[in-house]
Amino acid sequence: MCFSCRKGEKLRQFDIFGAPVGVTYGGESRFRTGLGGCFTILLLIFFGSNMVLSLMNVVLHSKYTPKTEETFSAYPFSKNEWTMSTQN
Repeated sequence: MCFSCRKGEKLRQFDIFGAPVGVTYGGESRFRTGLGGCFTILLLIFFGSNMVLSLMNVVLHSKYTPKTEETFSAYPFSKNEWTMSTQN
């Protein structure tokens, strides 16, 4: 393992939760940590896989059936129903 990997410098580059520093710290304007980099990578994997699964669901199970009429009740205990056309 390289020396820079053991210190976590490569992992710290991914940290989006780093707090801005008023002056500078080690020549950088943000204080980043290896733990923040791990959380950032995990969040990217989570959101990316969620997006891929959602898109696969749309592509694989896309069954569109137009609904042209909807029935509504005036009140929860009322027996009168209204039918409204959604075509126009």
